[in-house]
Amino acid sequence: MRVTLLGHASVLVELDGATCLMDPVLADPFEEGTVVSCPQRTIDAGRLPPIDILVVSHVIPTTSTSHRSPAWTAVPTRTAPPTL
Repeated sequence: MRVTLLGHASVLVELDGATCLMDPVLADPFEEGTVVSCPQRTIDAGRLPPIDILVVSHVIPTTSTSHRSPAWTAVPTRTAPPTL
């Protein structure tokens, strides 16, 4: 298993050929500039491996989002699981 902290709450987990991206925040600043990472980071999304599962554990409300989200959402991003 390989776990990479991408910053803030973003974590990339690679295990047995499967890749899971959790709570992706790939740019600074975010939340309309109210939150920045220190030191600032740059994540090249094009260099990430293919993502099998995307997990969003929460959505931070902003002025553009007035609805509440579920506690978490897991979205498979490929139609077939990797061969184990």
